[in-house]
Amino acid sequence: MSDNFNPNPKTKTFTNSGVLRLSNFDGVYEEVFAHCARIRRQFNKKNYLFGTRSASVIEHRKLHPDLCKIAKVAIAITGTDFGIYEGVREWSKQKEYIEKGVSMTHKSRHLSGHAIDVVPIIDGKARWDKEAYIPVSHALFEATHYLANIGDVPHGALQWGGTWQNFPDYPHFQLARAYYTEDKTYCTPPIPDELQEWFEAYVASKHKHIAEAPTQKAEQEA
Repeated sequence: MSDNFNPNPKTKTFTNSGVLRLSNFDGVYEEVFAHCARIRRQFNKKNYLFGTRSASVIEHRKLHPDLCKIAKVAIAITGTDFGIYEGVREWSKQKEYIEKGVSMTHKSRHLSGHAIDVVPIIDGKARWDKEAYIPVSHALFEATHYLANIGDVPHGALQWGGTWQNFPDYPHFQLARAYYTEDKTYCTPPIPDELQEWFEAYVASKHKHIAEAPTQKAEQEA
C-alpha cells in the first residue's frame, strides 16, 4: 500500500444497490486499514478486534450491510475498544423493552436492521457512562466519514442516540431514515395489527395512570 493514502478521495455518486459486506474488501478498504495501522504504530496504540458475539451481531443477514461496514472500519481506527451487543431485534424483544421502559417506540430501527447498540470496553470492563461513549462515537462517525468520501454511504448516514434531548440512548447508533427506508431487503414485515393495537392500548393505559395519579394520591391523603 502507498504511504500517501488520501482519506478524502473524490466522492463518488452514492448508490445503495449491490453493496458488499466488509468480508469482501477491495483495495480501498485495505488502504484505509493500512493507513490506520501506520497511525497506530506511530502513536503506539493497540489494534482492536471484534469478539465472537460482536461479529455475529454485525454479520446478521438482516442487518443493513452499511452498518456492518461502518462498524468494521470504526473498530480498526478507534482509540477505545468497544463491543456490539445488539443489532437486529425481534418483535417479542421490542415489546419486552417497551414494558420495561427501556424503549419508547414500537417502530425501533433495530426491527428493520438499521441500528446497533454498542458498549465501550475500558480496562477490560464495560462502561455505560457518556464520557466513555464519546470516543467510541467519534470512531463510528469518522468511519462513516471515510466511507462517505469514497461513495459507499451517504454523508450524514449515521445518527447517535446519545444526542437525543428527551431520551438519550448512548449505546444506540442507527442509519438515518432520510437515506435508509425500511425496504424489503433488510426489514422485518410491517407492524402486525395486533402489535399496533397493543402499543396504542399500552400508551393509553400509561397516560390514564398518569392522569389519575394526583386524584388517587389526594384520596389516599384525605
